[in-house]
Amino acid sequence: MNENTERTNSTILVVDDNPVITRILVELLSREGYSVTAVDSGKKALEALNGLSIDLILLDIDMPEQSGLDVCRAIKADLSTNDIPVIFVTSLSDREDIVKGFEAGGQDYIVKPFIPAELLARVQVHLTLRNVQKELHESVIRYRNLSIIDDLTGLYNTRYLYQTLQEQLEKNPETSLSVIFIDIDRFKSVVDTHGHLNASSIIAELAETIMPQLPEGCYGVSYGGDEFVLVLENHDREKCRQLGE
Repeated sequence: MNENTERTNSTILVVDDNPVITRILVELLSREGYSVTAVDSGKKALEALNGLSIDLILLDIDMPEQSGLDVCRAIKADLSTNDIPVIFVTSLSDREDIVKGFEAGGQDYIVKPFIPAELLARVQVHLTLRNVQKELHESVIRYRNLSIIDDLTGLYNTRYLYQTLQEQLEKNPETSLSVIFIDIDRFKSVVDTHGHLNASSIIAELAETIMPQLPEGCYGVSYGGDEFVLVLENHDREKCRQLGE
């Protein structure tokens, strides 16, 4: 993602009860291509986070009713918002105040009156860091899925089956658990006649037929080549037979 695209796709929340500072920040950030939302209290900031997708927060500390420190603590305590970087933009410049800002969970601290170029540079740095962290997290999930998902069918692979089946049996010994084995008849003749590519298409098509039929809590496994396994939780013999048919 290039810098211009990053700015266009980023939304910044400005939280400050001083309308002059708010106007300056909104104009400065908007000129750089950021989407900016501004509120004048901590309560409104937390409400905005419930309805908007925010990428970075510029937060004043010295505000009535609820201080920026309290707002930051609330943001960091919420799993849905704790990864949003918070930059304090405040007139409080004592070392003790700065330390409190970082202890509350802030990622950076800018003292008013700020230098516009410095503020923009810090905003860009923290947005870039957040995007890198998001991409890393997505990569971890993607590679984790690759280790248990069969590429051709989208079903789980045998590694997942061996990891989970025994756990299911031990965790819920009183719960009915059924297993269906599926094998495509005369599949070798399909390969010999139509080739491996068409044979693979048949396997993928069968998997697409199976997946929508699986009830919640059940899963399918590509067991190898033309074989499939369906693991059916909360299915006794009769329910298993009906689903199999």
